[in-house]
Amino acid sequence: MKNESGRKGLMIYYDMLEQFELLSREELGELIFAIMRYSRDGDEPEIENPAVKMIFSFMKRFDDSDRERYERIREQRREAGIKSGEARRVG
Repeated sequence: MKNESGRKGLMIYYDMLEQFELLSREELGELIFAIMRYSRDGDEPEIENPAVKMIFSFMKRFDDSDRERYERIREQRREAGIKSGEARRVG
């Protein structure tokens, strides 16, 4: 399992509910497993079903954006921790 970012999950947005409702339960299951594996491992899955593939492409963009935001916040907090530690040593 890669998940080097440290994220413990992914966001599934309510905005996607309408598209999810267009899928069969089997297609929805395929989509959920595909986005979870992509989010965890970063490997883009092979998806044959055109509807699942299209919705996955939207979800992938959301996940990529969430990953970038997570990394930015993580870096900001790391830097704040370093500054706080330095201030304690000096003071």
